[in-house]
Amino acid sequence: MDYIRVKGVIANPFKRDLKLDVEFVVDTGAIYTMIPKFMAEKLDLKVTDKRKFRIASGEVVEYPVSEAFIRVEGRVLRV
Repeated sequence: MDYIRVKGVIANPFKRDLKLDVEFVVDTGAIYTMIPKFMAEKLDLKVTDKRKFRIASGEVVEYPVSEAFIRVEGRVLRV
């Protein structure tokens, strides 16, 4: 299975001047966007929830969930 790489911007949805230019690795079957913890901290993203996810190995792990502003190829998303 191949992945697509696209350039975009991820930002704090409430303080858009806190932003990072990034290259996203896209899994077209994914529902959530994941970023490293250091990026979330740099963007001052606030944890709004914690959710459990079943990863490829079958293991269930819990991750914090935040809201972010994302722009990819001119399209804006708030996730």
